[in-house]
Parts: sequence; structure tokens; C-alpha cells
Amino acid sequence: MYYAPIRKTHRLDRKQIAMQLTQEVLDRYIGGQIEVQNPREGYLRRGEIATISIDLADLVVTLKWMAEGEGFPPLPKRWVNCADLFYEANAMFLSARDMGPGLEGGGTRLFLEAHMSGEIITLFPPDGSKLDRSQVVGLEPAAVMVPIDLLLKDCAFPMKADVRTASDTCRAHATSAVDVGNGHQMWRCEAHRGLIKPGVSGDVLESILQTPPRGFVPASAS
Repeated sequence: MYYAPIRKTHRLDRKQIAMQLTQEVLDRYIGGQIEVQNPREGYLRRGEIATISIDLADLVVTLKWMAEGEGFPPLPKRWVNCADLFYEANAMFLSARDMGPGLEGGGTRLFLEAHMSGEIITLFPPDGSKLDRSQVVGLEPAAVMVPIDLLLKDCAFPMKADVRTASDTCRAHATSAVDVGNGHQMWRCEAHRGLIKPGVSGDVLESILQTPPRGFVPASAS
């Protein structure tokens, strides 16, 4: 990816900014990414957009995660986790233009330049160019729906009326879980599938949202 400053921009007046940066336009980039670079100050940041809006005269962005490119300029040598999950710029001092789709395809990119700060901002749509969060040093993997069969958990079905230790439970390999209420679940093997306790059934859970085990590849990525 080329990070040299893009200089072909045009200045927008108040009316033109309001037309360009409507909430309808900005909503297209939720779930996409924002890249902020400032060659003059020597920083490059990129992250996933959680919310984006115009608040009074400010462009306000909150992020699910943010990474900083070490070694920029000219090019980042690696990406490291950045704790700052908030970005703000005065919309009245932005130049803006539609950059069209990137080489990766997808929707159109929106290019913004902050004249006073020297920042160059690019908004990428959800189906456009992305920095893979797995390449970011210090950033935990995203939680995904992981099949319980892969979690290497033991079945916790009670084998005695009065369970005191783990030895009083089934302890076979758990392939599902059962919803026991109040947002809790318990692991179950095939023999005890769907059973909260003898004679009492509950909803079966095949997978659970959590950080995946090492080596796990989501079905959507395979």
C-alpha cells in the first residue's frame, strides 16, 4: 500500500461539506476502516470504524480497535496496538473527494484532508481494503463463534445428586452446551446433550462466542 500524501484535493465550503458528509454517506463506512496519516508529524494509524458521525462541526469516529504503523514515514515496518479508540477532526477545515473503489474492489473510498493539522484521512468501506487485525502486535484476536466440540472441555453433567468436585461430573468430551438460564451454560457430551440435570432439559448451544483456540480458522475464512 502506498502512503505518500495525495495532493489533488479541492476545498469545500460549508454547504458542500454538509452535502458530502451526510450521515447517510458516513453510515456506508461503519464496519469499514479509517486510515489517518500525517507525514509532517510522522504518524500513521488505522482501525475499524464502530461509529462515525458529524457532531456540530466535527467529524467524530469511534473505533473497535486502532493500530499505529511503526517506521512511518515512508512505510510502516509493523503495526502495533494503539489504546486511543477515538478520532475527531473539524469538518469545516476538510477537503474531500470520492476516490472510487480500491484495487481490492468493493465500495468507494472517501478521501479527506485536514489542512490545518496536515492529516490525510481515508475512509474504507466494509468490503474494501482492510488491515488484518491479526497483523497488529498486542491486539487480542477478535471473538468469534467457536464450535464447542473444538474447545476441549469436559462434560459437567452431574453424576451425583450432591456434586462436590469435578470427579462427581461426567467429564467426557463436551460437544455442546446447555443453557441453564441467567446467561449461563454448562458443557455437555453427546450422551447428556440438552440435559440440565436428570429429567430436566434446556436449549442446546452448538457454539459459543469467545476468543478462538490457537490454530482455529472460522468457516467464513476457509
